[in-house]
Amino acid sequence: MLRNERIDAAVAVGADPRLRAVVVYLLALFVFTLPIEELVFLPGLGSLTRLVGLVTMPLALLALVEGGRVRFRVPTFFWLASAVFVLWNVLSYFWSVDPSRTLGPAITSVQLLIFVWLVSEFCRSTGTLAVLMQAFVLGNYASLAVAMFLLFQATGAARATGRDPNEFATVLALGIPIAAWLVARGGGGVFRVLNIAYPVFVVLGIVLSASRGGLLVAVVALLAIPFMIAGMGVVRRLVLGVLLTAAVALAFSAVPRLFPQLHANLDRLGDVGVELTEGTLTGRTLIWREGVRIFQSSPLVGVGLGAASPLYAETMLGRERVAHNTFLQIATETGGVGVVLFLVMIVLAAVGTVNMHRSFRPFALILLAAMVVGMMPLSIGTKKFTWFALALVANQAPVVMTVAHGRRPSLADRVGGSPRDRGHRDAQSA
Repeated sequence: MLRNERIDAAVAVGADPRLRAVVVYLLALFVFTLPIEELVFLPGLGSLTRLVGLVTMPLALLALVEGGRVRFRVPTFFWLASAVFVLWNVLSYFWSVDPSRTLGPAITSVQLLIFVWLVSEFCRSTGTLAVLMQAFVLGNYASLAVAMFLLFQATGAARATGRDPNEFATVLALGIPIAAWLVARGGGGVFRVLNIAYPVFVVLGIVLSASRGGLLVAVVALLAIPFMIAGMGVVRRLVLGVLLTAAVALAFSAVPRLFPQLHANLDRLGDVGVELTEGTLTGRTLIWREGVRIFQSSPLVGVGLGAASPLYAETMLGRERVAHNTFLQIATETGGVGVVLFLVMIVLAAVGTVNMHRSFRPFALILLAAMVVGMMPLSIGTKKFTWFALALVANQAPVVMTVAHGRRPSLADRVGGSPRDRGHRDAQSA
């Protein structure tokens, strides 16, 4: 039968809990590097993210050994849907108009699937997922610190964020519902302060990037703030309100005075309404029109993963492009079949929220909504942070196929149950 799997230590496998804990923290390190992936490269190895992934995989397999056998958890439907989508991506190599361009993205898709499996296998408890969420927030702080460093340099220029400014702003914005989620979950200390203050720094990051797409994602993500402060006292609500107001004032008035090059950023952000209603979305509508034509040339299976970009050079655009829309990018590369499979992944992630504890459900839904908004102007279907956000939501209360037996789990067994039960589960699954 189908059910939403509640989190308890009884479903965990593996002979050595300590080794499993090491894998969880390696996954957290992997997630921490996602916002700074393009900033740190190691000679001969590539990005720090890749190195962490290479170390994590063999340890994960060792952690699953029990009684001389490798034992896996029952796969979630989200993971199975991800596997089918990745398989379709890989198969597109055989009908790709340029197989040499398809090979690299196909390998990346397999790596993304492995990451989703690792999260599904080792992080189905509230505590382990919280570790990953906290790592993502801290990684965004590190990314913002790099952007600030570049700004303080004498040669620093507007939108110098160390990576694509649109992706930089989108990743920052996606951290808002995650940080709010962690605040609502409870706990104290330095991490709580950082999580509460996080939206303040995102405002500054949006100005640094001048990303209008990132601004729209942030607007959606900020809907998590009312849910975050619902459990706070009046004094803390007032303090947070003052901080947010001060951040907006600082970002839009004081900062441009200190850094005149940011005036252009503010002007760009101020044009978002005009661009949405009267403009071409920085030329995106022209790209979308040509992308639709490419899709119409092979609507069912596409032209091959990663092989669509050169085809834009044969259009009126005159040079290689990406679709600047995740769904259109998937449609041109892997056809209508690919789009349907990707949508199934999103739907299955959303279905898991139905059985999530009501106090945490809004954060998951807002995170998904912000992600979809971010997909509209960007081609981020094969980005690690996209798959992390989907896997994070999907594994809070994952839908699995299993044989029902024993008692039906109570409400306290759900993700975000009572603090006492949650702490007991976290201690067992650590």
